[in-house]
Amino acid sequence: MGFYKGWLLNWVKDCIQEGEFTLSSGIQSSYCVDLDLMVTQPDVLKYLAQELDDMLDDEIQCFCPDIFGGQATGADPLAIALSMRSKYNSWFSIRGNKIVGSVQGTVCLVEDVTSTGRSLAQAYNFVTAAGGKVEAAVAVLDRGDCTTQIMADLNVPYKSLFTYEDIQLPKINCGIQH
Repeated sequence: MGFYKGWLLNWVKDCIQEGEFTLSSGIQSSYCVDLDLMVTQPDVLKYLAQELDDMLDDEIQCFCPDIFGGQATGADPLAIALSMRSKYNSWFSIRGNKIVGSVQGTVCLVEDVTSTGRSLAQAYNFVTAAGGKVEAAVAVLDRGDCTTQIMADLNVPYKSLFTYEDIQLPKINCGIQH
């Protein structure tokens, strides 16, 4: 476990909201994890980027992307923070059907919270259609097991910093075809 990982996990747990929610995937859930509180705190964002960057090095083996990015708005602060840690300082954002920034080079897709993997798969499709090469994908929190399978089907190494097991809540059963 990274030096700040336990501290960050407490932040993630503090971002859990209980109730009835419809996720962006359309799936109903009894909880929501809104990481906006985390990514708007500069110190927390800095340590999130450090742990994600370390995870890329340690678990996706010496991967050095040219560009970080993903679907707005969840990926934006993370992509910016990760790019500031790299020597390339490049990031992009997918807003609607438009890529803002360049995806020419090797890309690491970033997501704050993933449940079904649909957003990362859509980002992959946008990036590759624009000529980018997706080399890896990372998330802060994975609420299910679907994203791992979707990224494997796309031949993209994927890892999340935390899972539903870490926050001790039920996993999302996506039950969707990709």
